[in-house]
Amino acid sequence: MDSQMDLALLTYVKGELDKDEMRQFMMIYPTRRKNASSGVLLALFLGGLGAHHFWLGKTGLGILYLLCGTIGWLLIFPPILIGLACLIDAIAMKNYVKTNNTSEGRALVQELITLR
Repeated sequence: MDSQMDLALLTYVKGELDKDEMRQFMMIYPTRRKNASSGVLLALFLGGLGAHHFWLGKTGLGILYLLCGTIGWLLIFPPILIGLACLIDAIAMKNYVKTNNTSEGRALVQELITLR
């Protein structure tokens, strides 16, 4: 089992899937999970374009960051806020990624259950 997998997700997976489904889960899940280091780098270097939010699947926030980070330069105030928000996002990225990975894992379990 992956050492970074949340204990609650692991318990959920073991309780819902049989051996073959568990094997499928263990093959597919690593391709869907995100890495916090990648998220931090995206937030720090491309955060003004909303890249880290698009990467996490939060399209609405990604568009907001993109607009404020590009067109917002005309107003000066929004880019400063976006810069601070990106720094805060980089600090909180571990929690964002953990939440995303847990929901991805649960969604995968549901997909495998529907294939029964």
